[in-house]
Amino acid sequence: MGEIPFNFERRLTVWLKNHAGNQLVPKGAFEEVLATCSQVRLADQIEPLTEVQKQNLVAVHDRLAQQGMRMLAVAYQDELAETASIDRVGNQGLIFAGFLDPPKQSAISAIQQLQAHQVAVKILTGDSALTTQQVAQKVGIQDLAVTTGEMLETLTDAQVSELLTEQALFAKLAPLQKARLIRLLQAQGEVVGFMGDGINDTTALKQADVGISVDNAADLTKDASDVILLEKDLNVLEHGVLEGRRVFINMYKYIRITLASNLGNVLSVLVASICLPFLPMLSLQILVQNLLYDVAQLWLPWDRVAEDQLRQPTQWATKGLLKSAFILGPLSSMVDILTFAILWFGFGLQTSAQQGAFQASWFVVGLLTQMLVVYVLRTPASPFKDRANWRVYLGSLISLLIGGILVLTSLRQAVDFQAIPTQFGWIAVALVTAYLLVTNAVKNLTR
Repeated sequence: MGEIPFNFERRLTVWLKNHAGNQLVPKGAFEEVLATCSQVRLADQIEPLTEVQKQNLVAVHDRLAQQGMRMLAVAYQDELAETASIDRVGNQGLIFAGFLDPPKQSAISAIQQLQAHQVAVKILTGDSALTTQQVAQKVGIQDLAVTTGEMLETLTDAQVSELLTEQALFAKLAPLQKARLIRLLQAQGEVVGFMGDGINDTTALKQADVGISVDNAADLTKDASDVILLEKDLNVLEHGVLEGRRVFINMYKYIRITLASNLGNVLSVLVASICLPFLPMLSLQILVQNLLYDVAQLWLPWDRVAEDQLRQPTQWATKGLLKSAFILGPLSSMVDILTFAILWFGFGLQTSAQQGAFQASWFVVGLLTQMLVVYVLRTPASPFKDRANWRVYLGSLISLLIGGILVLTSLRQAVDFQAIPTQFGWIAVALVTAYLLVTNAVKNLTR
């Protein structure tokens, strides 16, 4: 006939109409359902639920829980009028049903991999403490100390926060208690992902930074989730963590490199504007250089990330970005200023008629430094040991070839360049090489 609206105390209740008439059938956690019953069905006979029978049922429940089984209790009440109140549910008898819900085979390897990558795994569940401990032991969680929801009610937030740093298992939790634990973890600065498939997980999924559910979960649960797993292999969680870290590291390295490069260019232009009688580079030339740089960096999201960088979480560090910019930016600017001095004093490019050659020469140095410093700054290790993805090399090669064609062929006239001095090529190589060596020596001071 229908369902009684969801209730976290009695869980799901179904209103049926069959040969016995109107019937209410609630199911839920063993302790809650057993507490509402006064009779029990044994061998098709309805008998009063005595204390001895209650103890026997509890013993069966505990024995199965120690084996890692998860039990649901089912009660029913027959011969109800259609206007019967839900408060009358469970006063006529109990049918106990247990079912095995073993951990997925992939759970053990997934938890091992997550722990190896410094992801703390905690179990927040509404199941009994015994069941939680047995499941945790089977999936490789070493700390089996467990705190129940009833115990949490007596503790302050400060005490619970301390427990969260020490324990991994929390059992017999109500939905709001799960959300409370997640909120306290977030208050400690943790990024929390929560995985659940039941309606009682909805509040926790909403509270978590990343709510994860499965394709066969309740509709309400999936609506509250950020990620829905379509595969039944839990190792996908580890793959997701690593891919997220890889994307974040590549994004962070792009911002770090570009911020330092742009600050260096701004400082160089300011110095040149004060000291030179002409612009060090025209607006069109700067736009072309930036376009070539951006084309090369389009491939950076596919860059390799060293395994040691993936072993631990990486956090956004604004101070690190600023430190990097204020150290590496002026270093880049020093190379530019040295280039200006060589072109001005060494090659005598001092008049407005010669500014095209001056601008083309600085364009070459700027393009080389911007392209090649990426390989130095993309990794804390040596760029020869930790090599980039082939796509990154290809993107840089294409941009350098286009830049070379613009400077060395008649196409230079389209952007107002003139031929660069013959001997400047070797000087540019020396300047760029020295810059890369110095940058590689100081780069880890900026992290």
